[in-house]
Amino acid sequence: MLKKTFSILLIVALLVISCKKDPSATPPPVIKPPTPPLVLNVSVYPNPTTGIFTIQTNDTRPDSLQIVNALGQVVLNQIISSTTVIDIIGIQSGIYYVTVTPTIGNKVIRKIIVIH
Repeated sequence: MLKKTFSILLIVALLVISCKKDPSATPPPVIKPPTPPLVLNVSVYPNPTTGIFTIQTNDTRPDSLQIVNALGQVVLNQIISSTTVIDIIGIQSGIYYVTVTPTIGNKVIRKIIVIH
């Protein structure tokens, strides 16, 4: 009887020991949710303009700026920072579209009116 009890205790002890976590095992990787793209805020002022205006964004990284006329012809391509003064005095009066494209995120289009 004692031998049988000892055998049962030995089996239980072995089961408990084998069920313990291995301290050398690496934990599962932590999965972080993806960083959402920047929601770009763009201000263009003054509007209407005589050809010199300011573009202000909330992005700290360089952004790509493109200005096109109503016919879709590119008037200006430039890299801008968070606040940039743009000089397009030499262009004709009319309606122009300012497109700001950030490194990460969606582009923003604003309409400006140039009056001479």
